[in-house]
Amino acid sequence: LDFTGAFLYASMPVDRERATLLRLGQFLTRILVKLDPSYDKYVRQDGTCVVILEKALYGTIIAAAAWYTKISGDMKDLSYKVSKYDNCVFYKNVLGKQVIVVLHVDDMLFSAEGGEEALDIVIQEIKNRYDEVTVHRGKILSYLGIDFDFTKTGEVSLSMSDYVDNAVKLYEEKYGIISESKIPANEDIFKVENSINKLSEEQARDYVGHIMRLQYLAKHQRFDIVFPVSILNKRVKGPTNKDWDDLKKILQYLKATRNMKLVLKADNLSRVTGYIDASFGVHPDMKGHAGCVILLGNAPVYVKASAGKLNTKSSTEEELCGVYEYSNMVIWLRNFLSELGYGKDVGIIKQDNMSTMDLIYEGRAKALSTKHIDRRYFYVKDLIDRNEVRVVYCRTDMMIADIMTKALCGHYFERMRDKLMNFGNIKLEPLPRRIRKKVKFEDE
Repeated sequence: LDFTGAFLYASMPVDRERATLLRLGQFLTRILVKLDPSYDKYVRQDGTCVVILEKALYGTIIAAAAWYTKISGDMKDLSYKVSKYDNCVFYKNVLGKQVIVVLHVDDMLFSAEGGEEALDIVIQEIKNRYDEVTVHRGKILSYLGIDFDFTKTGEVSLSMSDYVDNAVKLYEEKYGIISESKIPANEDIFKVENSINKLSEEQARDYVGHIMRLQYLAKHQRFDIVFPVSILNKRVKGPTNKDWDDLKKILQYLKATRNMKLVLKADNLSRVTGYIDASFGVHPDMKGHAGCVILLGNAPVYVKASAGKLNTKSSTEEELCGVYEYSNMVIWLRNFLSELGYGKDVGIIKQDNMSTMDLIYEGRAKALSTKHIDRRYFYVKDLIDRNEVRVVYCRTDMMIADIMTKALCGHYFERMRDKLMNFGNIKLEPLPRRIRKKVKFEDE
C-alpha cells in the first residue's frame, strides 16, 4: 500500500519557537502571488517570499518525524500495537488471527494469517482515514525495488534482477561493456594500493555512486556480495585504481548472476541460529574482519560483515570480538519473534574456534595473552547462564559466515553462496577430505 503525498497528511508546528520557515524562489513566489494576490505584500525586495510550513514537506528536518507521529497515532487508534523492537512494525488480531504491518516511509507491507478477508478489513480501515492510497495485491509484489514471489506455497523468493541490470547498465554506458565473473571478489581484496594511483575526481564520484547502489542491493537481497561491498565502502574517500577494479569485479559477478534469488522458507519460526566468524589481522592496520549470518529456521534473515573495532593478538580473540559484536542481533531477533507470538527457543550461536568457545563458557581469560580483552566481551557467558543462547561448535567447512570474512572461490564459494541464499534448498554436508586439504581451515 502506497500513500500519495503522505507527508502532506502530517501537520507541522507553527509556533514561533518550532516553526519551519521556507524561502520560495522568485519563480515560485510569482506563481503563489498569481494564485492568491493577497501574498503580494509578503514579497521581499529580491522577489522571494518566506513562508511557514503548516504541512510536512519532503526534505525538511522534522518532516519524517511529523509523518511518523501521524501514521503511528492512526495505527494505535485502529488498535494496532507498536513493536517494542522495531517502531515501524505494527500488529493486531483480525478475525482471530494476526495481521502484521511493516512501514517504510510512505509504503506499507501487509501480512495477514486470516487471508484475503482480513486484508480487506485492514486496508479499508486505512482507506477510511487517507483519501489517496494505492493498493497492490497478489502473489507477486514489488516493494522497495524488491520483487516478492509468493506463488510457491510455504516460501517466498526475493529478486532484484531489474536493479542489477540498471547498475550494470550505468557502468557500461560510461566505461564500456564488461565481461562476466563467477566470483565477486579476488583474494587480494584487502590489499590497499598506493595513494598515488587515486582515481580522478569524476571517476571517484562515480565510484561512490556505484558503491551506494551496491550497498542497497547487498542489504536487501543479494547477500552474496555483502563481503566485498563491506570492504569497498570503507574506501569511498580517495579510491584508487585497484578499488575501481574490485568494484568492477562485483559488477561482473552480478552480470553473470542477475537472476540469483534469495529464498525465505522458515521451517521453524522460533528457532534463531547465528553463524559468526572472523578473519584475523587481514586489514592493512592489522584489524580483523567479522561476519554474521542469522537464520530463522532455514531462512537467512540478517547478514552483515564489518572490520573489527579492536586490534587483537590472535584469531581466538578476533572470534571472541565477533561473537560479542553480533550476538546482540541473535537476542534481538529472538525477542522480536517472541513479541509477535512465535515462541522463544534458546538462540543458537555457531562458532568454529574451540579456543573461543572455551573462553566464552569459562567467562574469563585463561592466559596472560587474553587478559587485555575487556570483560564486556564475556557477557555472552551471562546470556548462556540465563538460558538465552547456546554456543555450539561448527566445522569451518560448514560455517556459512565464512563467506563474510574472506574471498572464497570455486566450488567452495558456490556451495556457501547457495546455502547463504537458500538457493535450491542446499543442505551443507562436510567436505570430502581431498577437498579440505586444498583449503586452509582454522579448525585443523
